[in-house]
Amino acid sequence: MRWMGYGWDTVNYQWHRWIAGYSVERQQELLERLGLRDLGIVGKVGALLIAAAALVALAAWFTRRAPRERDPAQRLYRRFCRKLARAGFARRAGEGEMAYAERVAAARPELAEQVMGITRAYQRARYGRETADRLPALRAAITAFRA
Repeated sequence: MRWMGYGWDTVNYQWHRWIAGYSVERQQELLERLGLRDLGIVGKVGALLIAAAALVALAAWFTRRAPRERDPAQRLYRRFCRKLARAGFARRAGEGEMAYAERVAAARPELAEQVMGITRAYQRARYGRETADRLPALRAAITAFRA
């Protein structure tokens, strides 16, 4: 149990040494280790700008690498949702597939059969077995759908 106390003391010491006690001397020591101590103000500002640009580039690279949807059923369903959105029925945040279909069907009864059928076909293709066999029918139904 005593070793836990020693461990905590070590963490506390390092915290005060590196964070709370980050003095001008510590900053100079860090700059010296990085080889930036003798650069002067222009060199330091330049190094800071280069580091900031590198961080921005890294952040941009990570955001552009957003994972693509690999599930073809999900891609098809998103296409169906875009068609409905163009007709004035955008899917609400957190709205499930069936709740969405029921809302559209209630507002447009003439589309109810198609919308409910496509939604059920999507759910079978996405969550059921033998999903690859169901994709052509889902694709055809979504392609033929007109809101």
